[in-house]
Amino acid sequence: MTKSDPQWTFESAVAFWREWSAQDLEPVWERFESAEKFLLKWQPATPGEAGAMLDVLLQTVASRSDGCDQTALAHLRRYVGDLPKV
Repeated sequence: MTKSDPQWTFESAVAFWREWSAQDLEPVWERFESAEKFLLKWQPATPGEAGAMLDVLLQTVASRSDGCDQTALAHLRRYVGDLPKV
């Protein structure tokens, strides 16, 4: 594995993505993109994992002009967040 393509775990990818998602990504762009791709390919097994994936989608999906897609994802995120933890 190269520095730009670390071997992620779900937890490490989520932690890295959350830490950097609201910051200047230039210094970590390759690692950030790697973590994001890892998360978007993940098959969730718990509501928490699904919620983390929805967080990524909420920031990465190109929005419709009316914002309905972002609203739908936000509704799904809240619903998944309210599910009992498995």
